[in-house]
Amino acid sequence: MDQMMLVADCTTEEMFLRALKKMKKNLRVQDLPTISFVERSPSLCAQRLYVGHYQNTKEVFEEMKKELTDQGYRTLGPRRDIYLLPAMDCYPAEKSKTIISVDVEKK
Repeated sequence: MDQMMLVADCTTEEMFLRALKKMKKNLRVQDLPTISFVERSPSLCAQRLYVGHYQNTKEVFEEMKKELTDQGYRTLGPRRDIYLLPAMDCYPAEKSKTIISVDVEKK
């Protein structure tokens, strides 16, 4: 499963790299967890906005897969979780907003 964060369309890889450099400086660390900048081209996908704890997204995705199968679609590749609110203490986990997305094709 990919974990993603939605950023504005105008965000460039150069901006991303500057932000990483600034974050390392502000946190006074040499290394950060693996983070990458990915641009995706448009594709047919199914998405669901889930409001609730991040730990429950797997169950929501399983429901999505069943509904997609019932409607004549199959999933392609791993799902992507797009976090609309950062995972920080100032946001209660049960109010987290996540878009669960997966590429699909007609059977």
